[in-house]
Amino acid sequence: MNKDFLKKKIKEIIIRNLNLQEIDDEIIENMDLYLDAAMDSLTFISLIIEIENVFDIIIPDDLVIMDKFRNFQKICDIVEKITEEKMNNI
Repeated sequence: MNKDFLKKKIKEIIIRNLNLQEIDDEIIENMDLYLDAAMDSLTFISLIIEIENVFDIIIPDDLVIMDKFRNFQKICDIVEKITEEKMNNI
C-alpha cells in the first residue's frame, strides 16, 4: 500500500473522530492525541474501528492500547506494519 495514501487516510480518520477540521495538518501530525486533542477511551475505540474498516485489517489485541495510538506517526507505523503483513500473507 502506498505510504502517502495510508497517511492521508489516517489523517482523515483522526480529523473526523477528534473533530480537528480547523487544525492545520502539520499540527495534527505532531500533536499528542490525548494531551492536545483530548482523545478519550470512546474516541479511541471509534478510531480503532474506523481504521480496521477503512484498511480492512484487524489490529491485534496486544496493540489496542491507548498509548500505542498516542500520535499520528505511531498510528501510521502500526497500520503500515499490519497492512504489510497482510499483503505478505496473501
